[in-house]
Amino acid sequence: MKLHANPANLLLDGNMSKLRRRLTVLARIGSQLSATLRVADVYHNHAKSALCLVLVLLRFGCSTPVLDQARETYYNNEPHAGIEALNEASVPERDKILFLMERGSLHQLEADYPRSISDLNDANALLRQMDTLSVTRGAGSLVANDNVLNFYGYPFERTYLHVINALNYLVVNDWQGAGVEGRRIIKTLKAENIKEFPEDAFSRYLAGLCMELVDDPANARVEYRKASKISKTLDVSDSGLLLPEGQIDIENPETQPPAPPKDQAYLICIILTGRIADYSKSIPDNESNPPVITISSNGETLGDAVAIVDMGTLAFDSEAQRAVLHAAKTAARIAGKIAIADSVSDHSGLLGALVYMTLMALEQPDVRHWETLPRHISLARLPCPADLKTIELTIGTKEITIKRPIQKQGHLFITFERIL
Repeated sequence: MKLHANPANLLLDGNMSKLRRRLTVLARIGSQLSATLRVADVYHNHAKSALCLVLVLLRFGCSTPVLDQARETYYNNEPHAGIEALNEASVPERDKILFLMERGSLHQLEADYPRSISDLNDANALLRQMDTLSVTRGAGSLVANDNVLNFYGYPFERTYLHVINALNYLVVNDWQGAGVEGRRIIKTLKAENIKEFPEDAFSRYLAGLCMELVDDPANARVEYRKASKISKTLDVSDSGLLLPEGQIDIENPETQPPAPPKDQAYLICIILTGRIADYSKSIPDNESNPPVITISSNGETLGDAVAIVDMGTLAFDSEAQRAVLHAAKTAARIAGKIAIADSVSDHSGLLGALVYMTLMALEQPDVRHWETLPRHISLARLPCPADLKTIELTIGTKEITIKRPIQKQGHLFITFERIL
């Protein structure tokens, strides 16, 4: 039985030379498989050979249930149970980075900042090793799907690895560590790293804050201006003050507010809320509105925190961009699978049909992502008492006292909270 298809009709971006190179590799795979079958007695070994192929390829499409279990413990505010489950799990190498990201989030929720820092630093080290891609797994992704590849994440997820870690360093009063993460944030947002993917204002603002805290005002100003340009809800002054959108023209110095007096204390409060949306689906309207958050101390209202990023929209836009970039690879993979099945069919029509059905069944998108990231991040930089000790948040009818450390650097008080 012959399975025919026109690869040119499957190619979405017209890159024929790239397709031909990939099909050459895949044709060799098919030839090698056929040669193996000829050595054995085909009539007695069809089922065994097909079963082996199915088992080898299906293992790449399997999810990691322990990660799903750990995520549920996170959103049930039971981080210790999730940490124990992950500590006891055997995680495939391809999911190791994602495993460390999720466990780092769990440790942070539990306020175990040193272990969260350790996990996120380990994830970063593995990402750096991936600058040299595995040829073997790359070829496997052309036969099965992208789930055989080590998790690399979207550009914004790689940026948020350092955003979340910077928050860890801030609440343990390690300004130099926060400065390192700030510079790493900036590096991930360079044009050659982010390419056509979207970036967000909060990452830029936090990088600027980290530069400010390590006494690097020039780079802090650069990042604050970039945050102001990106943000749709807030304007950011050169000194890091937050104003309603539309009040500052970064090209016109006269619109810049004066720097605050050096003896005026300010609270910088970062509030992460909700659960990031499913990347593969449109953003539900009823989940798109960020919460209104009022900040007070000892009964005195300091002001409101304003949402500066919708992570659901950031994720959805990133998924759309990846779909465009992966269209050619997907077309080449489908054409290649047909070529492999055709090659096998030359020696056994029955086995060729089974190989075809198996390979097509494996045509599954890579939907792995960092699921313990928040849906919204709200930000406030508000004048506050010089002896600030406690902070209360009002969200609708709910009142929450921030229990995380409130650190002070000069005239700035800094903290964050995660609200599930």
